[in-house]
Amino acid sequence: MIRPEAKAFLARYAQAIIGGCLAVLMLYWTLSIPGVLRYLTGVLALFGAALAIDGFRRGRLRRGSAEAEGVVEIDERRITFLTANWGGSLSINDLSKIEVGQRSEALFWRIRDIFGSVLLIPYTARGAEGLVDAFGALDGFDLGNVGGAIEKSGDHMTTVWTRSNSVPVDPLT
Repeated sequence: MIRPEAKAFLARYAQAIIGGCLAVLMLYWTLSIPGVLRYLTGVLALFGAALAIDGFRRGRLRRGSAEAEGVVEIDERRITFLTANWGGSLSINDLSKIEVGQRSEALFWRIRDIFGSVLLIPYTARGAEGLVDAFGALDGFDLGNVGGAIEKSGDHMTTVWTRSNSVPVDPLT
């Protein structure tokens, strides 16, 4: 029987563990196989290393399995958050500031746009894991800033991204 803490750790870092194992195995084969296959296994070793690095960074961002109230949908560069009582929608092109906060042990995203609208999204809301991928398209967004903000203890509000100018981004240019 596996301890619950170990099971949670393995689930949180599964992608990093698989990527690391793939990289080590392919590196071993790269060094031991002659011929053309050496190059193929070398490329697969690099792929495994990239998978491990990405898995580690995403593992830092994963928190408990309990889902908070609400559903996040990301469609056509638009973030929509809906609950039973309220909701809202913002365009990724119009975002001006992204913050990660914590109040009473609950993590949440605070997303602002250039028009003054604000969305507060619980970090564990259904679909909220897709926000990191959506924000990755923003110029200057750094996943490391999010990881640092999440690891802070106590109540806080940390800015993880700010638009460098106040003009909306035109996706066609």
